[in-house]
Amino acid sequence: MTRMMKKITVLAFAILLGTAAFAQEIRFGARVGLGLASQRVERIVAIDTKNRFSWQVGGEADIPINDMVSVRPALLLTSRGTRIEDSTFGINYHVRFRPLYLHVPVPLVTQIDIGGIKVFGGLGPYFSLGLGGRIVTDGDVDIVGWDFEGDESIDWGNENSDRYRSLDAGLVFTAGVERNGVQFALTYDLGLANITPNGDSDNIIRNRAFSLTTTYFLPLQ
Repeated sequence: MTRMMKKITVLAFAILLGTAAFAQEIRFGARVGLGLASQRVERIVAIDTKNRFSWQVGGEADIPINDMVSVRPALLLTSRGTRIEDSTFGINYHVRFRPLYLHVPVPLVTQIDIGGIKVFGGLGPYFSLGLGGRIVTDGDVDIVGWDFEGDESIDWGNENSDRYRSLDAGLVFTAGVERNGVQFALTYDLGLANITPNGDSDNIIRNRAFSLTTTYFLPLQ
């Protein structure tokens, strides 16, 4: 485990342990979301990456510490990735990276009630585990008029032949509103872990994602 991963793990345990000591009534809800994902790619030669459509679905909990502060962990199936489009020596290509993750954000949020509408904001660590995904390629060669395409599964691991490391971690920022158990939130995931297999300072990939989510919390019994 890298030093950054250790720091994020310690932060998550500190939040959860603190919550366990003061937790009151816990709510659970179903969550869905749409957004844009990208990857920051740092190589010796710069690579221009573009956003791609992303989605998420899963469950979320609201664990109150007091009337204003709570922890809102979630367990989500989510897509990430990026797109690369380029043209070199008459070869035009479009590559879409579509990794699939089990995603666990653990934000600590503060909220206030304004006329029956809860307004909240917060941040915390996140952890993701790579589950699968595809890499889809298409393009053409101008000189001869050839078209080409490809579709392959993503290999996870830390060998040079793998595409991504299985574990990702970073920070999640969130803000939104809630009324009558329905929550709307904007979230931004800032990947801090280098998910390049055997990556170093000259070979870095970090995930980024911006999402609009909706959660319906089940009424307390």
